[in-house]
Amino acid sequence: MLIRDDFLSFKPNLFEIGGRKYVLDKIRKKKVFFTPEEWVRQFIIEYLVEKLSLSKNLISVEKKVDKKIKIRYDISFLKPNGDAILLMECKSPYHNLSFETLSQVENYSYYKKSEFIGITNGILIFFWDCNSKLPIDFFSLKNYLEKK
Repeated sequence: MLIRDDFLSFKPNLFEIGGRKYVLDKIRKKKVFFTPEEWVRQFIIEYLVEKLSLSKNLISVEKKVDKKIKIRYDISFLKPNGDAILLMECKSPYHNLSFETLSQVENYSYYKKSEFIGITNGILIFFWDCNSKLPIDFFSLKNYLEKK
């Protein structure tokens, strides 16, 4: 699905410290160095909270997938009990989405047992149902997440 228009109109609240740009992450509640990938990450957070009206209390950002492993997922939407419903991998808008990107988030899902996975570069966004292994459209996922 193409989300480019929403992404390109997204204006994160940036500020400078020592000549470097930062953004305040609403979920992590801290200043984060602003990279192209962080731009996408902040856009997706904004999209989940503002457009889908999902609770930011149920969104987790850049957490380890497992205490024993150093890899981190980008964004997760959680059930109230802490189980993952959706795991997202965000790439820079200059990065092409690929099978490698999908494999990366599938690996995270193996540990977190999420129901859905998604990949985005801010221009394109794709979702899959982890049980059926089939792609799903954004509106089906939106309807499912809104019920949680």
